[in-house]
Amino acid sequence: MTVVGEGERRRALERLAGDLKVAVEFVGAVPNRDLPRYYLSADLFVLPSRIEGHPKALLEAFAAALPCIGARVEGIAGLIENGKNGLLFDPGEPTELADRIRSLRAEPALAEEMGLEARRLVEDKFDLEKLLARELELLLGVAR
Repeated sequence: MTVVGEGERRRALERLAGDLKVAVEFVGAVPNRDLPRYYLSADLFVLPSRIEGHPKALLEAFAAALPCIGARVEGIAGLIENGKNGLLFDPGEPTELADRIRSLRAEPALAEEMGLEARRLVEDKFDLEKLLARELELLLGVAR
């Protein structure tokens, strides 16, 4: 398992992984230019945040066609359609998160289909040209 990013709980998680003798690589903050390497080497993506606005990392994982598991919170739940393009779990329920991870690892065909569905969502709703066209339409509408 690889954990990318920083957070206030990093040291506690490193100690826990050591105590449990679980192989976890904590790489810390990664420059944007290096992120594709991590996405492309991953089997799945987990976003356990308890608070999210517009989760850029989740959209990046979608673009990489990764099966995604996210906390059922605003922002994440607005992008993950549970069972279609990813799986949701209740924050604070580590057993539920572990079950979601196990289910995707046990069903690689389902995981692959969810990843492809996530990629389609990004291509459909977050394509730069489409985003700019919607923004321009909004601005022109307001300017009238």
